[in-house]
Amino acid sequence: MNNPIHSPAGFIHDLRRDLHAWTALAEDLLALATREQQALSASEQYEPLEFFQPRKDLLVRLNLLTMRLKHWRSCWQQISPAERAGCPDVNEAIQMLQHMVVNILQLDRENRQVLLRRGQVPASCLQACAAPPPARVARLYHRHSTLNLEP
Repeated sequence: MNNPIHSPAGFIHDLRRDLHAWTALAEDLLALATREQQALSASEQYEPLEFFQPRKDLLVRLNLLTMRLKHWRSCWQQISPAERAGCPDVNEAIQMLQHMVVNILQLDRENRQVLLRRGQVPASCLQACAAPPPARVARLYHRHSTLNLEP
């Protein structure tokens, strides 16, 4: 990757390229979440495996691009405000991506809630939310009740 101090034009070109790739990825993620939402609302015969592998593949791409964009963010902050002002398309692309990410997360959360209501959440997810052992809860109540009663 180019150092923005030595080649601002090359840096901006590379940044735009990666923002374009990130936009394409965000569109793919949004399309997948939308298809999943349609499948969940269309019938009771939802097939989670239909969405598992595409989501996994997209998440691999997302991780790689996110690491590159973190680098670009630090480079973007190093160039002068005048150079940044000369690239309004970059700021617009960043704002659009932020909006898309919020939409993707919201839609995915809604999909997960539907799956949870249907009882179709994988067991591994449910174990993370398991209730603590009763003895632990009792100890916590006892500890806090004695702390609150002392003058």
